[in-house]
Amino acid sequence: MPLTLVCHLCRRVNCICRLLSPCGTEAAYIRHIRRKEPSCAECRAAHSAHQRRRIAERAADPAAADRAGHGKATTYCNYGCRCPACAEANSRKCREARARRKAR
Repeated sequence: MPLTLVCHLCRRVNCICRLLSPCGTEAAYIRHIRRKEPSCAECRAAHSAHQRRRIAERAADPAAADRAGHGKATTYCNYGCRCPACAEANSRKCREARARRKAR
């Protein structure tokens, strides 16, 4: 007679919960968000590290800013482009956000 495993997480037989990434990984952080659960400290730390790595990779590749397009606040923030057009776009975005906050 084969052994039937019942998952302790979802109470189903032969589920995929056992294959889920453990907490402390980017995949687990995304799983928390998709399930509308509060994320644990380990998953938040893993997500922060992942985002810092992605931003550093984009900033290290100047051609990526060219592909993203200059003159946008997102290029300034995400790609670390400090050309005058991107700097002005970011300044404009900050001014508008400040004005919206002040208007509240």
